[in-house]
Amino acid sequence: TPWSPTSRSILPNWDFEEPTIGPWIKNGGSTIEQSAEHAHSGNFGGLVTGRETDWEGVAQQVVGLIEPGVIYEVSVWVKLVNVADDTTATFILTMEETYEDGSTSHREIIGSTGGLTDEWQH
Repeated sequence: TPWSPTSRSILPNWDFEEPTIGPWIKNGGSTIEQSAEHAHSGNFGGLVTGRETDWEGVAQQVVGLIEPGVIYEVSVWVKLVNVADDTTATFILTMEETYEDGSTSHREIIGSTGGLTDEWQH
């Protein structure tokens, strides 16, 4: 659901407004940084550059933040930077689950329904 002043996020620095980028971490060889130029609201947004594969982006550990059996609502705003019109680019938010035996799986949480553009999309 869209964020409102009465919403409560479980993610620290969910809006990239803290003085450092943490606890956000990068996936793969990409780079993440705060960007005043690409803020959705507030003063900063998170900017991912240097992606070489489609799964590279930002991540955050949620161990200790979420509880089994609790339903969470998830909302995200995304846009592409420096593209005129890309009707093939999509966005997928996944959760990596690690099991007791050390194996992992990825579960899709949110996927875009159409191509992304250089405009913010919810």
